[in-house]
Amino acid sequence: MTDLGCISPIVLKKALFGAEIVKIIHLLYE
Repeated sequence: MTDLGCISPIVLKKALFGAEIVKIIHLLYE
């Protein structure tokens, strides 16, 4: 269970980071 507790925040951060990259790419290609 401790592993899930440690992994969850990392996954959320990666998801948010990925979303930011997508936003930047969309801005660059507009």
